[in-house]
Amino acid sequence: MKTTYVDIHTHKRSGNGIEVLSVMAGYTDHYPDPPFSIGIHPWQLAGSEPYINSDPTQLNQSLECIKAANASAVGEIGLDFAKPSDHNLQEMVFNAQLQLAAALNKPVIIHSVKAFEATMKILAKYDLPAVIFHGFIGSTQQAALATGKGYYLSFGERSLKSPKTLDALKHTSLSNMFLETDESHLAISTLYSCVAEALALSVLELIKHLNTNYETVFKYDSNLARAH
Repeated sequence: MKTTYVDIHTHKRSGNGIEVLSVMAGYTDHYPDPPFSIGIHPWQLAGSEPYINSDPTQLNQSLECIKAANASAVGEIGLDFAKPSDHNLQEMVFNAQLQLAAALNKPVIIHSVKAFEATMKILAKYDLPAVIFHGFIGSTQQAALATGKGYYLSFGERSLKSPKTLDALKHTSLSNMFLETDESHLAISTLYSCVAEALALSVLELIKHLNTNYETVFKYDSNLARAH
């Protein structure tokens, strides 16, 4: 096993370590090099490009796009109740993608904003190889509920700015943890250093644990060798 930085969710690769690039499902057959994730982001239902509406034909085309991509994970997908799009539509699209991920035996990367309870309730219906809550900014209690189900929490720059989430980070087992840059300009190496200091660990020890988590989550992925 190599020991390098793992950035479990990013929108721009830096070339520093293993970086799981997140892309939105649209109408394309051009995909990035692995590892990457692809999904219908809840913001797409609120007008972000590539926009997805309630038309079943368009949804099915997007699901076929996800299937054809043969990505390492399905995501980021989920619920964002801070957005104006219909909550029932968000839940329908979320369920459709979870059903596809379960059929493909793919991990999922979750976007959840003001919708933790609803997200957990829906996830409970599916048998998935792994669930990763990206950009986690919840409480210690929410973290315990998620990790109690075996889910992973990915912490980023915003996580470190929230006292309640910093407390959740300190109470989260390393076996349920990832780090990410998302859309931040903070280098992944800097994030590892900050988290290692908060946890009173060496950076190398943190790297080793998160490498183990990465290989555990993506053990089903035939692209893993190419990702390294």
